[in-house]
Formats: sequence, structure tokens, C-alpha cells
Amino acid sequence: MSWIRNLDRGEFDYQPFYCEENVYRLCGALQAGRTGGPGASRGTVPARGTVPAEALSAVFVVNESATCALRHQRAAPPGELVVWDYHVLVRVVSPVLGRWILDLDSRLGVAVPEDEYVAATVDRRVPERFRPGFRVVPADVFLARFSTDRRHMRDADGGWLHPPPPWDPPRGAGAATAHELPRFLDVHDSTFGPVRSGLV
Repeated sequence: MSWIRNLDRGEFDYQPFYCEENVYRLCGALQAGRTGGPGASRGTVPARGTVPAEALSAVFVVNESATCALRHQRAAPPGELVVWDYHVLVRVVSPVLGRWILDLDSRLGVAVPEDEYVAATVDRRVPERFRPGFRVVPADVFLARFSTDRRHMRDADGGWLHPPPPWDPPRGAGAATAHELPRFLDVHDSTFGPVRSGLV
């Protein structure tokens, strides 16, 4: 559907360096067919529809060394790799909508066909320690069980490494603690699914 390809970053809540929160709010917005995130006061996206919950996933880009090399990220100059400790994306897989990756940090656009995104973003020529793995978490599980209190974004003195978003930290109704993010990132913890070498 063309409306996914034409999504604009400015329609959605976004804070640099807080990809997990951006994705949390983006999943909620797409399910509800509105701009902004859960609880946001923005309106419905004109001439667009909702994305069914079963078609949406959050994808955690992780590896054991916390050094995931990706291309075409806005945090790096054009043409250069950026190495994230982790990254989070939205995946849409639907017989009606097709297969898309939504990455608010990508220079390729907000929504890119999955095969094009992977081919352009994941460079398999990098040393193994920089190769990303992928944990695909159904959006309903992610929205219900994800939480963060942003402690990972503070320095040793308690100051912010990067300015925090203006919204409250997310905490799903089923989150066991206020900071479940590490369990989503831990390649050895399979609570939220396995980490694979590719998107399947």
C-alpha cells in the first residue's frame, strides 16, 4: 500500500537516540491509525488506515558485543557506517500491505520494502563482531511487556547522555519491572524470542 511508503517522520513522535521509545510509540500509533504515540493528542492520518496488530513487530537489532554496524543511519555522515550498541525498528508483514521496515533513524526513508532495507543497511562484509542479529517481537507483546526508566541513558554522575523525550517513559501493563529493556537486548535471554542472523 502506497500510504506506508509515504509516511513522514514529522507525523510521529521522535527523539534522537531513543529508538526503543520511538518504536513503542510508532507501533501504538500504527495500530490506532493515528499520528503520534499512545496517548498522544495528534489526529488521524488522512486517507490512511490502521495496521493490524498481527502484522506489526518490533525488531531489536542486537549482537553479543553490542556493536551493530548499520549503513544509511542519520547519526553518521552519508555513506558511512554507524555502530550502535543496539537499534530498534518496526516491521510490517501483511498479505495486503506487503513487507516493510520502518526506521525513523534511516536516511532511506521512514518506510522501505524489507528486502531493500536489509540489502542497503546490513553490510555482511564487516567483521563478525559488528554483524547484527535480529529479535522479532510481536507488537502486542512489545507494547504489553516493554518498559524503560531510561537509566541506560544516564552517565556516572546521573546526567543525561542525550536529552530525554518529553513524554513519560513507557511501561506496558504486563511489564515485570520499570526497566525491562535489558531483557529485550540480551542475546542469551530468549523470553522475547530468539536472536537470528536475518529477518525470517
